[in-house]
Amino acid sequence: MCPRTHRVALGKWKNKMMKFETFKKIIDEGTEKGLKAINLNNFGESFFNKKLVEMIEYAKSKGVLDVMLHTNGTVMDEILAERIINSGLDRIIFSLDSITKEIYEKIRIGAKFEDTIKNVKMFYKVREKICKYKPVIRVSMVRMKENDHEANKFEKFWGPYADEVTYTDYRNQDGLDTADRYTKFKKENKSYSCPALWQRLTVNATGEVTACCRDAGKRLTLGKIDEKNKSLTNIWNGDKLKESRIMHENKQAYLIDACNGCDHIRGHILPKK
Repeated sequence: MCPRTHRVALGKWKNKMMKFETFKKIIDEGTEKGLKAINLNNFGESFFNKKLVEMIEYAKSKGVLDVMLHTNGTVMDEILAERIINSGLDRIIFSLDSITKEIYEKIRIGAKFEDTIKNVKMFYKVREKICKYKPVIRVSMVRMKENDHEANKFEKFWGPYADEVTYTDYRNQDGLDTADRYTKFKKENKSYSCPALWQRLTVNATGEVTACCRDAGKRLTLGKIDEKNKSLTNIWNGDKLKESRIMHENKQAYLIDACNGCDHIRGHILPKK
């Protein structure tokens, strides 16, 4: 677990897995409307879902071109690795953040550095053994004060076991983190207009649909879907999302509570006291 896990800080999340029937409903409706890409995670670890392989296979069978997921790499064995590789998954992103035991275990609370390294290397070797070129393996670091000095060595360390090594900047969504981890100052930008409202929806495990994958507080919840109820199309075309888009177009996104918690708008967000 990461020390800045927003789902824990807000206390609004239950440890639940999306039902397979709900997932099928989402994919069926989405592909009818031209859905071509999905990311199988949000505020949680995808590999805890026992139906994960079946979900990937179902999405691919329905014509989804790009099926990807993020994982912390802690839940893995060789049998599962081979099933994931053979499922048709297009991309897997391992969020690792450090190459040293002390810093890694400080950032990824509860994870064991040696075990995670072994799992990621094993996944790469299994893919090579069965002669597959997918999923594309990406290793990612969130650059923050604790690990920024490792950035150059991070690429060298993971390069032999990944197709891509990437970096993202730390973000303190809603100021929920208890420490200031930014590596560089972010300016306020109240005129920011986010493209996500025209690109995607986020469906949480319990079926709640939000406009943004970073909305840990579920403040811009657009509706709820399960295997029986609600249409994603109606949510996508609904008044709540339309109103939010208009506010972004008019450079008034900061008036939306969920959006004003984003450092794209607020800039450098200091920890709440």
